[in-house]
Amino acid sequence: GGKTIMVPVSAKTQEGIEDLLEMLLLEAELLELKADPTVPACGVVIEGKHTKHRGSVVTLLVQQGTLKVGETVVVGEYSGRVRAMTGDRGRQRQEAGPATPIEILGLPEVPLAGDKFIAVADERAARQLAAQRVERKAQQGGLDHPRHLTLEEVHQRITEGELKEFRMILKSDVQGSLEAITQSLQKLDAQTPEIRFRILHSGVGDINESDIILAAASDAIIFGFHVGMNPQVQVAAINEGVDVHVYQIIYDMINSIRSSIEGLLDPDLEENFIGRAEIRELFKMSKGNNAAGCMVVKGTMRRDCQVRVIRKDERIFDGKISDLRRMKDNVKEVQEGVECGISLDGNIDIQVGDLIEAWEVKKVARKLN
Repeated sequence: GGKTIMVPVSAKTQEGIEDLLEMLLLEAELLELKADPTVPACGVVIEGKHTKHRGSVVTLLVQQGTLKVGETVVVGEYSGRVRAMTGDRGRQRQEAGPATPIEILGLPEVPLAGDKFIAVADERAARQLAAQRVERKAQQGGLDHPRHLTLEEVHQRITEGELKEFRMILKSDVQGSLEAITQSLQKLDAQTPEIRFRILHSGVGDINESDIILAAASDAIIFGFHVGMNPQVQVAAINEGVDVHVYQIIYDMINSIRSSIEGLLDPDLEENFIGRAEIRELFKMSKGNNAAGCMVVKGTMRRDCQVRVIRKDERIFDGKISDLRRMKDNVKEVQEGVECGISLDGNIDIQVGDLIEAWEVKKVARKLN
């Protein structure tokens, strides 16, 4: 009953696919979505990757105009000339009109998915426009240059409790995978306010010597997805002591990073009830402290546990047992239903009727969702 068209589809049986395409065309007609193939080409980046033999390969969606081989384009912060163009079926093309996905070669670097592109008249104008975009982004605080801290400074600040950081460098084969990894890490970051989650650098392409140098200077770990590393870079990583992990499945990478973060988190303290004893009688000790003659009414009293003294539902003491006796013998624990003598660590005014509860405190490693 609303304005949104709903079409049940199945990727397994192909049911509803034709209906979905028909509804998309109908919606486009109702919204009067039209494009002019005669204006300068413009559109958006769908994907980007860096290859060894072809360099930067960028997938574009032309939204207006017609893009041709040889034209100069500005894509995000980069400019270049379209040297080659490939269609969705892998065939070489000379031009691409509106609503056409196309793969182009000729850019110096890999832009981000979602960046806008536009065809311009000449290379000089393209460089000027790209420079303006870089300057505008810098003014908006979009450029975040990593600060290279020394290993000694990082360890000192963590020891002093001023800062906890998990630093990493991310490399992926394509821009889309890099964005998916970054979004997953941002969700982990939201669960750990006490640790500063920091990606020093992320990029598309194989792990190179610059990544090793940055990781060594800032005590970072390198994580790669579907990327390689030549022998010279491997030797540099070993010499610099840089930890490098390469994965073929994003899920495995995120799980590995999650485990690393959990190792930096302060553990949760878990209290387990051990036993309870009731003070039945008081004895004056030589040092001036009172010893309590008790009956263990529940569980076990152990000398190595934390204890609390409860008086009329009010906690009046937290500490430890200094001495636990059964008859005249020092013992480690006393079972339920057995009388014992208990001396507490500290000068506390205990009374007949007070309850002494024993608790075991354990450190439990924190887990992230």
